[in-house]
Amino acid sequence: MIDIKQAALNGLIERCQQETEKYLRHEPYDPRYGFEIWRRAIVDRDEAAWESLITQYGSFVRRWLAQRLAHFPALRFEEEALVNGVFINFYRFVGPEKFANFHNLSAILQYLKLCCGTIVADAQRDFQARNLDLSLDQARSPRDDTGAQTLEEKIGDAFDMEESMLHSADRALFWRSVWQKLPDPPDRLLVYLRYIQGMPPREIAQLYPQHFSDITTVYRRNKNLLWRLRNNPDF
Repeated sequence: MIDIKQAALNGLIERCQQETEKYLRHEPYDPRYGFEIWRRAIVDRDEAAWESLITQYGSFVRRWLAQRLAHFPALRFEEEALVNGVFINFYRFVGPEKFANFHNLSAILQYLKLCCGTIVADAQRDFQARNLDLSLDQARSPRDDTGAQTLEEKIGDAFDMEESMLHSADRALFWRSVWQKLPDPPDRLLVYLRYIQGMPPREIAQLYPQHFSDITTVYRRNKNLLWRLRNNPDF
């Protein structure tokens, strides 16, 4: 029987590839070889083992990323940058001291998959923040020569509150007024995500836990801000 801990890395990599192919064919497989490579990469800081993991499991990460990104069609990122980011996050968040928490290959891959979700969520937050900053800058100026809409006009197009008023009022002025009455950044963020991006409350809570602790908080905050707007005498 092979002593996995004493085996040469090249032999482990070859057996890991064979066992992975069995796994993909839904055949019985031995996960010990893959687990040992992960141990050497994380605990022993073996760079060759680490590089082999990126090659071996990169296809897994790409598939998981594609599944996540399908929910965010507006995101445009270099695939390799995201893949590298997933592995870097794993390397940084786990480390030798935490590797003992993983008792098998399945647990490692589940955490790697979680890292895919984390990096997509981070990318989405960055995208939303940049887009919101750009939209707010555009909202301070009138429609440009290209006919691009301001943020207030975009919100007015998507937002169904008081639709009859929106048809008869100047949407830009209306939404500028709305923005002035929502000085709290989380309220503005919620309006942008919910009514511009069309993001469901559950995803908002998942992507922005620092502002919305759970889906109930999203619903409650949304209801409160709509109530404030509807009961404002200026409206």
